[in-house]
Amino acid sequence: MAEGYRNAGGTIRYDVLDACFILTLLDCLGIHYEQWRKQEWFAPRMQRWHKENLIPYVQGERIYADDFYLLHVQG
Repeated sequence: MAEGYRNAGGTIRYDVLDACFILTLLDCLGIHYEQWRKQEWFAPRMQRWHKENLIPYVQGERIYADDFYLLHVQG
Protein backbone atom coordinates (compact mmCIF):
# COMPACT_ATOMS: atom_id res chain seq x y z
CA MET A 1 0.00 0.00 0.00
CA ALA A 2 2.82 2.40 0.88
CA GLU A 3 4.58 1.66 -2.39
CA GLY A 4 1.40 2.43 -4.35
CA TYR A 5 0.96 5.65 -2.39
CA ARG A 6 4.53 6.71 -3.17
CA ASN A 7 4.17 5.72 -6.84
CA ALA A 8 1.10 7.97 -7.06
CA GLY A 9 3.21 10.90 -5.85
CA GLY A 10 2.43 10.67 -2.15
CA THR A 11 4.94 11.34 0.61
CA ILE A 12 4.91 9.39 3.84
CA ARG A 13 5.47 11.64 6.83
CA TYR A 14 7.16 9.43 9.40
CA ASP A 15 6.95 12.14 12.05
CA VAL A 16 3.15 12.09 11.71
CA LEU A 17 3.03 8.29 11.57
CA ASP A 18 5.17 8.09 14.73
CA ALA A 19 2.96 10.62 16.53
CA CYS A 20 -0.16 8.66 15.59
CA PHE A 21 1.40 5.46 16.94
CA ILE A 22 2.29 7.10 20.25
CA LEU A 23 -1.12 8.78 20.57
CA THR A 24 -2.85 5.45 19.88
CA LEU A 25 -0.72 3.76 22.53
CA LEU A 26 -1.51 6.47 25.07
CA ASP A 27 -5.19 6.36 24.12
CA CYS A 28 -5.33 2.60 24.72
CA LEU A 29 -3.54 3.00 28.03
CA GLY A 30 -5.97 5.69 29.12
CA ILE A 31 -9.02 3.68 28.15
CA HIS A 32 -7.93 0.25 29.41
CA TYR A 33 -5.60 1.06 32.31
CA GLU A 34 -8.00 0.03 35.09
CA GLN A 35 -8.44 -3.41 33.56
CA TRP A 36 -4.96 -3.95 32.18
CA ARG A 37 -3.07 -2.99 35.36
CA LYS A 38 -4.56 -6.03 37.09
CA GLN A 39 -3.21 -8.40 34.43
CA GLU A 40 0.08 -10.25 34.85
CA TRP A 41 1.31 -9.24 31.39
CA PHE A 42 0.80 -5.51 31.89
CA ALA A 43 3.78 -4.42 34.02
CA PRO A 44 6.45 -6.03 31.79
CA ARG A 45 4.69 -4.81 28.66
CA MET A 46 4.45 -1.29 30.02
CA GLN A 47 8.20 -1.38 30.62
CA ARG A 48 8.74 -2.46 26.98
CA TRP A 49 6.44 0.29 25.65
CA HIS A 50 8.36 2.79 27.73
CA LYS A 51 11.77 1.57 26.57
CA GLU A 52 10.97 0.76 22.93
CA ASN A 53 8.49 3.48 22.03
CA LEU A 54 7.96 6.29 24.50
CA ILE A 55 11.59 7.13 25.38
CA PRO A 56 12.82 7.06 21.75
CA TYR A 57 9.89 9.22 20.64
CA VAL A 58 10.46 11.81 23.37
CA GLN A 59 14.16 11.88 22.45
CA GLY A 60 13.22 12.76 18.87
CA GLU A 61 14.01 9.38 17.34
CA ARG A 62 11.86 7.79 14.68
CA ILE A 63 9.60 4.94 15.76
CA TYR A 64 8.98 3.40 12.33
CA ALA A 65 11.63 2.34 9.83
CA ASP A 66 11.16 2.91 6.10
CA ASP A 67 9.80 -0.65 5.83
CA PHE A 68 7.22 0.16 8.56
CA TYR A 69 8.76 -2.13 11.16
CA LEU A 70 9.26 -0.63 14.61
CA LEU A 71 12.88 0.43 15.02
CA HIS A 72 13.49 -0.07 18.73
CA VAL A 73 11.93 -3.49 19.36
CA GLN A 74 14.16 -5.76 21.40
CA GLY A 75 13.67 -9.39 20.26
